[in-house]
Amino acid sequence: MAEVTAFSPLQIGDLNVANRVWMSPMTRSRGKVPNDIVSKYYQQRSLQQDNSGAGLIVTEGVLIEDIGTEYGSVPGIFSEEQISGWKKVVDEVHKSNSVIFAQLWHVGRISHSLLSLNNAQPVGPSAIRAPKGNFRQLEGAEYEVPRALTTPEVSGYAKLFGDAARNSKRAGFDGVEIHGANGYLINQFMNRASNNREDEYGVQNFENRARFTLEVLEQVVAGFGNESRVGIRFSPITTVLGLIAEEDAVDFYTYLLGQIAERFPKLAYVTILGDFAGQNDVDVKTFRDAYKGKTLTGSVNFDFAKTEEYLKKGYLDAVHIGRPFIANPDLVRRWNNKLKLSDVDWSNIYSSGEQGYTDYQRHE
Repeated sequence: MAEVTAFSPLQIGDLNVANRVWMSPMTRSRGKVPNDIVSKYYQQRSLQQDNSGAGLIVTEGVLIEDIGTEYGSVPGIFSEEQISGWKKVVDEVHKSNSVIFAQLWHVGRISHSLLSLNNAQPVGPSAIRAPKGNFRQLEGAEYEVPRALTTPEVSGYAKLFGDAARNSKRAGFDGVEIHGANGYLINQFMNRASNNREDEYGVQNFENRARFTLEVLEQVVAGFGNESRVGIRFSPITTVLGLIAEEDAVDFYTYLLGQIAERFPKLAYVTILGDFAGQNDVDVKTFRDAYKGKTLTGSVNFDFAKTEEYLKKGYLDAVHIGRPFIANPDLVRRWNNKLKLSDVDWSNIYSSGEQGYTDYQRHE
């Protein structure tokens, strides 16, 4: 059997992905409806004829409804205009031979009424406000107390994710990734710091704690119509956005991965986020045995050496790379040829326009 490297192809379901260096979802705040520069950005980082880019691209978080955001200018996939905008993005990426998944996203209690068209109160598992924080685009605003979802509403939100998957398929995406990490809505349902419910969506036991996540998966698989085109992302031990690092986190996520493997045996992949600034204190290889024989991917703080190590040792099947792809649209070629990487222009990460977005050059 040939040694697996970052440049080896990977089969996920009926999709043949050209390499195992995948582009992570990264919010860039270029508008609520994808436009021509968004198409250009993703096309630049796609595979290309020389295999210089990502084999698989996961888009920035794509909102499933208006009040699901913590930013003032990020795209959704709940309107016809947005679906049309994403179709143009997908078409450009497909011209360059990459696979592209939409990341389905809802921030839950981390949103703010000022970011909603109708000043709607944020929603969450429970009426527990996140600790004081700085909104990315609402300077000085504190987090609000969210409205706790009723029991029927919770299943309704799972269906909203399913609707977004259906819209993603209409836009031509090859698949979707569910954002279940980083302190956002799905993650909030699985953490005691944000969930004190007493119904079947509480955290009294592993079954209840996993219920919303599994219902979302069920709806998304049904919405997209192909289990092998759905992935999901987790950050098992995280303190981001007011969550707590729970002592039973490894046991719980081991249980959850077992449930996913049993109920969704053809799922495209599960991604585990590793350590990031001390906020995700887990080594992704911890969960290899819990998801044995399935496609397990990892993200956060992977350079080329660590990527190669984790792939060759079989800890992971692919790695999602974030920040290096921002400044290096031809990252895979640079890694393969040991070329110098360019630095990110941090001053324009969330600005509008092409500066710090589509003006990064390929290595000559």
